[in-house]
Amino acid sequence: MNIQVSELIVRYLERLGIEHIFGMPGAHILPVYDSLYDSKIHSVLAKHEQGAAFMAGGYARARGRSAPVSPQRAGATNLVTGIANAYADKLPLLIITGEAPTYIFGKGGLQKVLARRQHRSERGVQRYNEVPQDCRRTTIWPMC
Repeated sequence: MNIQVSELIVRYLERLGIEHIFGMPGAHILPVYDSLYDSKIHSVLAKHEQGAAFMAGGYARARGRSAPVSPQRAGATNLVTGIANAYADKLPLLIITGEAPTYIFGKGGLQKVLARRQHRSERGVQRYNEVPQDCRRTTIWPMC
């Protein structure tokens, strides 16, 4: 059975009981948004990544469950304030970002971000065959 990575991510979110995803569709995360079309997960559009992070944090506070955020990879730096707020309040957030294709790494590709891992659960997936194992290792917990 062939399945796209974006479909695998959405199915995994459904298995976690995720009902809403907050973010901004963009080139590198668009396949995930395309896979949401046939899903029961509702997409909540934000006008800025920081707003999406605060919306997800408020949702997590009100519902007591994780709320994913999915901005474009370059916009992930705009999430920092919202993530810091969630961290301070011990709110669970799952951050999903898109990335430029690996074939342009090291070639100065647009929107390629080199960032150090900021939390023990942060992972970067570079190959599609890593996704199932990475999903099994990922646990959603308050960032404390």
